[in-house]
Amino acid sequence: MSEIPVEDEIISSLKSEEEEVLSSFPFSAVVGASAAKRALLLVLINPAAGPLLLHGERETGKHTLLSSVRNLLPSVPFFSINYMTPEDAIFRGSSSAVEQSSGGFILVERLNILESRTVARIMAAADQFLFTVLATMNDEDAPLDAALTNRFLRVGMDKVTDLEERIEVIKRVKEFRQDPARFSARFRAEKQVARQVEDGRKIIRRVQTDNRVLSAVKKTVGPIGASEERMLELLKANAAIDGRTWSTIEDIEDILPLFARN
Repeated sequence: MSEIPVEDEIISSLKSEEEEVLSSFPFSAVVGASAAKRALLLVLINPAAGPLLLHGERETGKHTLLSSVRNLLPSVPFFSINYMTPEDAIFRGSSSAVEQSSGGFILVERLNILESRTVARIMAAADQFLFTVLATMNDEDAPLDAALTNRFLRVGMDKVTDLEERIEVIKRVKEFRQDPARFSARFRAEKQVARQVEDGRKIIRRVQTDNRVLSAVKKTVGPIGASEERMLELLKANAAIDGRTWSTIEDIEDILPLFARN
């Protein structure tokens, strides 16, 4: 029987695996990242809760997770850009990212190394063409302009530190590379999650919030540094993902972890 690799070898292997973005990796196959996953699902259901920025150290799987949301809404337009994407491809003409993403989402890798002017233009275009920005950034890179940062729901992602979970990450990535279709078929929860998102989007406009919940929101937002408007939109999405058309106090408790590392 072969020996289990020592931790240093596992960490080295994990780094090499995570450097590649696995754009069609199943959302439900991503290990850990519960807060980031919840945030993504809620913004997919209710884009008014966005835009969303996933941040953390390098090699935490941020962009792989972000890219995986395409699997959950195949009927909605998605467009991916990064710091190497020419500005003409982002802004110019009917085939540009901002026009092609109308009614959908633009995924931005390492948002904070784009020029501030470019990021500001993307955010302005989001209001004009009605798309939502879902982005990642490495905390080690240049800081994002404060005015732009404050526009985002910011959710932190940490590295997987548990040894068994790290081994599982490596196994899943290798299995996916060997046979993506067979690997993806194992995660039947993917279809269920996709259905939850689609169903939630259908009822999101009907979700109501009563005065008791509104009062609780007002008391909650200050200490966690959240805006009342964004909190209410997240509450609606959290209700909709459960198939409800009313928000509850429990919805507030569900979304508080999103603000633990904002």
